[in-house]
Amino acid sequence: MHDALINQVLLGQYEAALSMLRDSIASCPAEHWETKVANDPARFVAFHTLYWADIYLSRNMDAFDSHEFVMEGRGQPFTEGQMPPGLPQPRAIEYADFCISKARTVLTGESQADLAGDNGFGRPFSRAEMHVYNIRHIQHHTGALSAHIRRLVPEFPEEGMDWIDSGTIHVD
Repeated sequence: MHDALINQVLLGQYEAALSMLRDSIASCPAEHWETKVANDPARFVAFHTLYWADIYLSRNMDAFDSHEFVMEGRGQPFTEGQMPPGLPQPRAIEYADFCISKARTVLTGESQADLAGDNGFGRPFSRAEMHVYNIRHIQHHTGALSAHIRRLVPEFPEEGMDWIDSGTIHVD
């Protein structure tokens, strides 16, 4: 498979997964942003998912740049074992948009050698598989958040949390 095609496929799936996460975040009624999705509040699930998507889009931990979303979402001061505060909904939506943009930048610059090489995080698979791993992580938490919203708001309309096949319908 030609490396440009692999990049296009990975980017399309990143955009779709991150856009669906963005939709779930935006669709969560404000009164449920603090309710638990399994063990953690919705605000933390959204932050956790975006934080790791952001990290794994970096070449390695040293290349990861802790920008304002990360500092705000982790809280200051932050102690080990303490649950980070996460982000307010509008900031989580902005962070999702940032991650979509970052995915575009990263996948545009990945060569076939990059994708076949070390993933940079000590996992026993290639950089290409790290991208698939990252997309699966995004999808896992998006499904949990989406199901959470649908359980709490049974009359929730299907539009707003639609399936996105590939690419994004929200961010240019």
